[in-house]
Amino acid sequence: MPNRNILRALVCLFWAGLLQGQLKIVENPVPDLIADKSGNASITLTILNSSPSSSTPIPLQFSVSNFTYTLPDDKKTYEVATNATVTAVSGGLPATLAANASVPIRVAVSGLTDIGKSTAQLRNSGSDIAELQALRTASPFNVQTDGSNEVTFAPDSTPSITVKNADPTPYQFKWTLQSNGKSWTGSMPVNVAASGSASIDLSEAKPEDGFWSSGTLKGTVTDGKLLLDPQLPDNAPPQAPVVLPLKIHVRYWGSGGQAFSTFFFTGILLLAGSLASLLFRYFVPNALGAIKFRRQVREMEQKLNGIGKSLPSQYRVLLAAEFAACRRRLLEIPMVFPAFSDRLTEIQTNATMYNQWLEIAYSVSTTLDDAQRILQTGMPPTIMKWIEEKCSEALEPIESGFTKPEELQGMQAALTSAVNYVKALKSGSAITDLEAEIKGRESKVRPQLTPLSEAFPEFAQLLSQVANAPAAISADRYFERDTISTQANLLSAYRDLGVRRGAAVFPPPAQAVGVAVGAAGRGLPPPNALSRMLELDETFRSYVRPESYESLRTADLFLSEMEQDYYPRLLLAEIGKPKPALEILMAPSPVHAFEPIRFSLRFEREDLNGRAAIREFDCKWDFGDKTDPELGWDVYHSFAEAGPRTVTVTLTDLKGNPVATKAPIERPIDVSAGNISAHGRQRRRVSPEAKVEGLQLAFVLVIALAGVYTTARDKVETMAGPAAVLTLIGIGFGADTLKNLLTQKPGQQ
Repeated sequence: MPNRNILRALVCLFWAGLLQGQLKIVENPVPDLIADKSGNASITLTILNSSPSSSTPIPLQFSVSNFTYTLPDDKKTYEVATNATVTAVSGGLPATLAANASVPIRVAVSGLTDIGKSTAQLRNSGSDIAELQALRTASPFNVQTDGSNEVTFAPDSTPSITVKNADPTPYQFKWTLQSNGKSWTGSMPVNVAASGSASIDLSEAKPEDGFWSSGTLKGTVTDGKLLLDPQLPDNAPPQAPVVLPLKIHVRYWGSGGQAFSTFFFTGILLLAGSLASLLFRYFVPNALGAIKFRRQVREMEQKLNGIGKSLPSQYRVLLAAEFAACRRRLLEIPMVFPAFSDRLTEIQTNATMYNQWLEIAYSVSTTLDDAQRILQTGMPPTIMKWIEEKCSEALEPIESGFTKPEELQGMQAALTSAVNYVKALKSGSAITDLEAEIKGRESKVRPQLTPLSEAFPEFAQLLSQVANAPAAISADRYFERDTISTQANLLSAYRDLGVRRGAAVFPPPAQAVGVAVGAAGRGLPPPNALSRMLELDETFRSYVRPESYESLRTADLFLSEMEQDYYPRLLLAEIGKPKPALEILMAPSPVHAFEPIRFSLRFEREDLNGRAAIREFDCKWDFGDKTDPELGWDVYHSFAEAGPRTVTVTLTDLKGNPVATKAPIERPIDVSAGNISAHGRQRRRVSPEAKVEGLQLAFVLVIALAGVYTTARDKVETMAGPAAVLTLIGIGFGADTLKNLLTQKPGQQ
């Protein structure tokens, strides 16, 4: 039985093969599959069963083999990985095809990437029916230059051009370069990958590079064409070459030799003439302007040195530093550069602003001196406070390093207000805003006179003067009325603060004050804000009693400490640590000689900085350079020499007694030379602007000399020796092109 089954299967296969061979394609010849640019193609065929009428229907199971491609150069073949499908034109494909019946089918193929013809077999159940041919053309070729289309032929360069292929198909070309009626063809083909690029070496081309045409003034530049002739299989239709326009540069020398040959002999003499013109046109007027400006700066420095001690030291340091900066900026651009005049104008503009600052600082010093002299004979404390505030307002913008016109007007207005106060005091004139301030204070205090008299019986006489003060205030009573109203206002604020802090009556009973003072005497901190402020009760009153401006200002300081509930004991605890909890800050850093540096003393506990209690201490700064000490929590200093320094700060209290510390408050710093030479003079430092200006000048000179080069050569063609030299120098000196370029601003060129 098994042998019988095998025999039956072989017979069936034999007959199926015979029947299969009777399928054929009606179309003759079989049409080609024409591939598009994506490598896709399709055709419609009619399949006929040519078997006799009595034959058995043939089963249909179509397939297409891979396409075979033949290389154009060595005729070798290889298969292309394609994807082919066979479907019915309409409806579904029948399972069998009866004798003398036909069925239309569609053959679709994708992946035909290679150019030319390729072949495959249409099969049914593995048996060949007919040969299919696919054709793919490459027209048009999507090949362009990649980047620049310029090619340079020179001894020191390899001429080449890069092309890119935007098609998904690889190409092979032979190149031909055409220029000036001549052509050169490369011996090796160029392969460009699909969606890739390739560099074409054009060294086999030899454009004319004569000495006179391309080795003197400049290289020659001509138009050319690069023809890329596609290399296709023999069975592919011919295609037109790709034409790429080129710019062909030809140099006789290498880049260095070309520049030397073009500019050296003639350019060196033209350059000498142009430099002489540069000195005459710019250096002389720039030098005269610089001399005049330096004289102006010296006069400003002399005036600054003549200002009295009333001017805060930081503004003296800042002004001196700005004057030094003016001198330094003059050295950043050489006077021979045309841009020096612009720099000089810029510095003069800044110097005008600095001079206005100097005039304001000088007037501030004079005004403060006059106010101090009047204060010795009796001045309303409010007026002295206003004068100091207005003077500070007039000086503070200097710290920014630049002031706008409206800021200068504000500085001048503040100074004018301070000066007017001094003038009014000297002349005995009425001061309406002071009168308004006094009356406002008195009207605020009058409703509280009864509780104030009970709280402060020792000030009863003063408070009664406030109660009986007449409505009109004469100029000769300014000092008395202002002082009394200030004292009453301080007492009122002190009492209000005590009530807010929890005192049922103020002042509290004597025992409460005694407990607070006793606790302080035993070194114990008072338990609450009211007790802590009562520590200063007698001290505060003792400073309110005198009528001096300094005493009332100190009483106001104590009142601010009470309001903030921060007292000197907190500061002394930080100062008295084994290593004082303070730090010296400086800006900018690193430190350069002759530049103003802001030094600040700050507590490491941030909540202590900015408290009123800090004003009970004065800071004395020693910068280790044998200069006078500076005073203040924030100071400015400028070092005149480079080298290591140790900045030290000592503290004193309100009475001028030194505050003891377990370790010195100091900071070592390294002062760099910056723009200062070893001899203590300002070092000439070429600024970035000067470097740019130098490059610009060099560029201008090269362009200008190139512009007059041909004219110069024509004039000296028949000359020799000194005559030619003098002529070339004269042409360089008087070249209009050179003058125009030098007088233009950078943005105009």
